[in-house]
Amino acid sequence: MSAVLQDAGTLGYLIMLGTVVGVVAAAAFAGLAFTKRRVPLTALVLFPYLVLAAGAFGAIASSAIAASSVGQAAAGQIASLAMTSAWASMAVDWVARWGAALVLAAGTWAAAVGSAVVPGNEPKFTLWPSLLAGLTAVGGALALFGLGVYLGSGAGMALAPLVLVVGLGVAVAATRRAQDDDMFRVAGMRFASSMCALLAVVHGARAVDIGNRMVAFSSTGELMMMRDLPKAVELYDATVLPPITIGLTAMVIGVMIAFHGFFSEIGEVVVRYTVFDAFGVVALLVGVGTFRIVENYSFNGLYTLATNTPALEMYEEFGGDLPTSVMAIGEETVVTRYAEGGFGDLVALNNETWELRYRWTGTNWREVREPMGALTPGHVPLFVIERSAPAAKLVEALEAAPDHKGLLLLRASEAKAGTQVPPELGRLQVTFLPVALSTAETRDLKADLWAEAGSAEVMFGPTAWYGPGDDSLEVIDYAAAALEGTQAKGIHVLAGERKVGDVVNTCMPYVLDQNEVAEGEPPDLQMNAERWCTVGGDEADEVRKEAAAVVEMPNPASPRMTIEMEGPLQDVEVDELVRRELGALAYCAEVLREPPEGSDIQKEELRGRMSLILAVGKNGDVYDTLVEEKSRLQSPGILRCGTKRFRKLKFTVPEEGPVDPAAPPPVRPKVTVHLDF
Repeated sequence: MSAVLQDAGTLGYLIMLGTVVGVVAAAAFAGLAFTKRRVPLTALVLFPYLVLAAGAFGAIASSAIAASSVGQAAAGQIASLAMTSAWASMAVDWVARWGAALVLAAGTWAAAVGSAVVPGNEPKFTLWPSLLAGLTAVGGALALFGLGVYLGSGAGMALAPLVLVVGLGVAVAATRRAQDDDMFRVAGMRFASSMCALLAVVHGARAVDIGNRMVAFSSTGELMMMRDLPKAVELYDATVLPPITIGLTAMVIGVMIAFHGFFSEIGEVVVRYTVFDAFGVVALLVGVGTFRIVENYSFNGLYTLATNTPALEMYEEFGGDLPTSVMAIGEETVVTRYAEGGFGDLVALNNETWELRYRWTGTNWREVREPMGALTPGHVPLFVIERSAPAAKLVEALEAAPDHKGLLLLRASEAKAGTQVPPELGRLQVTFLPVALSTAETRDLKADLWAEAGSAEVMFGPTAWYGPGDDSLEVIDYAAAALEGTQAKGIHVLAGERKVGDVVNTCMPYVLDQNEVAEGEPPDLQMNAERWCTVGGDEADEVRKEAAAVVEMPNPASPRMTIEMEGPLQDVEVDELVRRELGALAYCAEVLREPPEGSDIQKEELRGRMSLILAVGKNGDVYDTLVEEKSRLQSPGILRCGTKRFRKLKFTVPEEGPVDPAAPPPVRPKVTVHLDF
């Protein structure tokens, strides 16, 4: 309660004061009814509806303040902050609705005074309507209490007393009917009592729903912490839906109580006085309803931010064609999450052309459909593109984006077919992968990792990274080892001829941390905000040469390398490419001499010369690594290491021309690498 009042602010306390004034006014109306005067329904609902109007005004003001704070928040916090702020802004409305329900309950009994206590001359008892209203009130209260216990919701405990109090008030009001001149007054008071009771239940039910959602979607609420959609839907069904069910049940009971309260006098109720009275009530409803329209508009603006509505629209449109954030770790599949929102313009690839679908206005999105053009600065754009689209298209979009940064829409957690996903949880169906443009100016190849999209290995400098963990089979373990071994903060991914899905699969493990979990628990992966992934359109050979120009050639004490070449090979190129792998071979030698504790690596004594033959294909690819038969040292470990390191090398060889039968056969390209340990 204190937290709600804190969210409601000063206006919340003023509304509580207004509630007290409304109850006092109801007591005054009861006194007026005691003098055999008809108290119009308009007067009885005036104070509660003024309280409701104040609550709506407060919610509008709170939404405006919340929208301002959300607009100034960090991009990654906008969605979650908007969700919690949206419901926190309803705190003053929650106070107002309970206040109105309390004043209306007092009005129910005030009207009952006019019909039951002072019915006029020669009154008659109407036991059946009174008995039915009373039994409905008692039975309904017990039913609501039991339903609350059954569904595990406090809503039943909150609404049962309200239904009982107003229901008994209607039952008391329905005990009498009058004759002659008092007939229309008493019938009108019974009608007023019934309507006050029904309105009290309606606003009480809505207050219960608002209060429950405020708790569920607070910053510490369990629903806001969940990342698995099926489990979140289960929790939503167990916590958010029961108060709605109980509230609707309470309103049905309220209608039944009101029916028993005045329907037997319907002929005396529908008169000119009541019609004019109804006009007054309708005027109040229209006035408060106008505030409600503005309130809903303000709330929906925050709600659109909270649920990332444009992204969900694109999710519905693209569906399974979007890249996925699911990673396979062992036998488990893990849904990974990245940024939770904070995007500006939304652009989608349509028939190989980038199209602007939503324009960021500074506070919300406006739906458009036009060529991409200049994008709104200040917030990174969201790119929507199929996973099978060429990765070069993503590079094209990043080149046009402000600051060359953006978010990539990914499919995330999914519910089973046929499951109705609540709007509040739709955000779990998507996530946003931060990406930026990789260029020669932004790359530091002395410190950064890089890879071709879809590659299982990552490059550090001009060669594949090596170090503890480079033999890991799990991509997340391999990435963690590479990041730790190099102290890199991210990875540059080269698009090449690959697809967007390949870029995503390469990026994901390098921006995630794997948290420790208890035995038997699924893996827990969390985005590391300090990591990054950039995407570029450069060719791999260009980037390797770029790295070779800034990274020194390895020169370990052991082994020493000597290279022999045969056939039409370029000496300088072969020497540079092969010698670059010397550092990795030296690392392998260290591991073989002193295997890590607990590993299955066989210890080897490495002494003397080992000669490896690189089998070079017609196109210059190294397709195999063999040990020369006369090699003094025959190390299985070094052979495995050499095979792994040399298999990606490619040398420049001349194209074969027409074969001259009279000429001697050409010398096949061959490289022999001598390693002296």
